[in-house]
Amino acid sequence: MSPKLKPLTNYLSSLTSRADLKTLHRILYQSGITIEDVAQYLQFNDKHYSRNKVMGSKFFDLFVMCWKPGQASLVHDHTDSSCALKILTGAVTEICCELIDSTHRIVRPSRKVLYSAGKICSAQDNEIHQIVNASKDQNLVTLHIYSPPLKMSAYEYENAQHTILSI
Repeated sequence: MSPKLKPLTNYLSSLTSRADLKTLHRILYQSGITIEDVAQYLQFNDKHYSRNKVMGSKFFDLFVMCWKPGQASLVHDHTDSSCALKILTGAVTEICCELIDSTHRIVRPSRKVLYSAGKICSAQDNEIHQIVNASKDQNLVTLHIYSPPLKMSAYEYENAQHTILSI
């Protein structure tokens, strides 16, 4: 394992409850982790983004996620969980959403934010969003921490014709 991953994995391994989102953000920021540090976890899939597990426990999951151009997550939240991610290469387009029908889990996009390589972003609990590699020609690699381990609820856009780039 890369020495740059050690402070992060040591902190995560010491958890006995949900990680503090600000602490996750700070550790990722200070880590200096690059794509070279996670090279052994780089696995892409032609059909959908890939979630490659680095390590985990009952208090966290650590993943390297690999996104080909045009690939996107479901529209989701992080039910009872904190999520922090660092963009290692490429750019993340985050579509933030507002809930308009809780019974049917229908949302509408409210804003779009672009994060470049090196940036860290985070979400927790009921913040609804979608992560997208909107590039036409560049892969995206992100390092994700979920604490407790990954749980999410999926949502649908109110307009089935909605496209992520039309916001």
